[in-house]
Amino acid sequence: MRIRNYLCVLVCAAAVSVTGCDSGGTADRPDVDEPVITDTTVVADTADVEFQAKAFSGMYYGNSYGQNGEYCFNAYLLDTPMTDMQLAPGSTAYLFDFFTGEPEDKSKPVPQPGHYTLGEAGATAAMTFTPELSCILYQEADGTVRRTYFSEGTLDISENGENTVFEAFLTDTDGRTHHVTYTGPAEYISEGGSGYELLPLEKDLDFTAVTVDALWLADMGDGVMEVNLVFTDMFTDEAGYVIPPGSILYVDAFMPFDEDGALTPGTYTVTSQAAAPGTLFPGTLMEMAEGVLFPAGTFVDWMDESETAYTGLIDSGVMTISGGPGDYSVNCEFTTEEGFSIKCVYDGDMSVKMAPQKGLIKNPCRSH
Repeated sequence: MRIRNYLCVLVCAAAVSVTGCDSGGTADRPDVDEPVITDTTVVADTADVEFQAKAFSGMYYGNSYGQNGEYCFNAYLLDTPMTDMQLAPGSTAYLFDFFTGEPEDKSKPVPQPGHYTLGEAGATAAMTFTPELSCILYQEADGTVRRTYFSEGTLDISENGENTVFEAFLTDTDGRTHHVTYTGPAEYISEGGSGYELLPLEKDLDFTAVTVDALWLADMGDGVMEVNLVFTDMFTDEAGYVIPPGSILYVDAFMPFDEDGALTPGTYTVTSQAAAPGTLFPGTLMEMAEGVLFPAGTFVDWMDESETAYTGLIDSGVMTISGGPGDYSVNCEFTTEEGFSIKCVYDGDMSVKMAPQKGLIKNPCRSH
């Protein structure tokens, strides 16, 4: 199996195949929580902001998160393409997190065309986009992301030959109105990538991480955030591919929210009752498309020289974090379902990417 970047299952930022990026200027950006829109035309009598997207990124989550079997998609309409799962510095994106009916072809999933409306908080009704996650995102040069949410709005999706047409009329929580359009290719990548045969790990692993990352996943309520920590002893090439052989450890952790992205020191324990601070969600398999399983939660992949991956789902153990920003020490001692020992250590800096800067956001496509 070939993994593009060791963050292949971190999908809050929409894992997609994209090319290139351009940096936009930020010198005239106001110090208020609203995005700077590039190539904007203010149109009187219609909308305060007219945004014509130049790029698209999309993710398909299957029906694991719909409360009544609805299917979930994310769509980013961007002024600048993403690269390596990240918004380009200075770029703006309109994110729609929406639920729909069952795709006709789950091997190439697309949402049902039609008229979508802003839904109710906590609900997953078909033909709605969620108020908790749907928003305007502006990527700061320092890596932080500002968000502005919607108080009302509609989204129309239609097909025009090989292109998909998006048109949205939105009102944000500051009262500004937005008209958003996109016409072009729209491919949705299934969460976890394109799928692969799950081969069981049948040996112990003990490694020191040289590359790490952390991504905010969800608000669990009561000031607790869900975070995915990723550790690997493999380096990456210029294209962002890991260079095997080596190990990749994915840790699904729950810790107190920190708007600066700092990790909370302490002991984190794998438990089926995960969601409280100091707990880790155990490894599990999720069906993201019919008959296609992906690992989720806390698990490890070991890749051999031929790029074949062997996966171990972790069902017990602890992770300890000490130190602070710029100088963390992390020690993981886990056991897989098959009884193999997984040990990983890391010393250095890391911070949680995509953490909301003003309070938490409930992500219905991320709750366990």
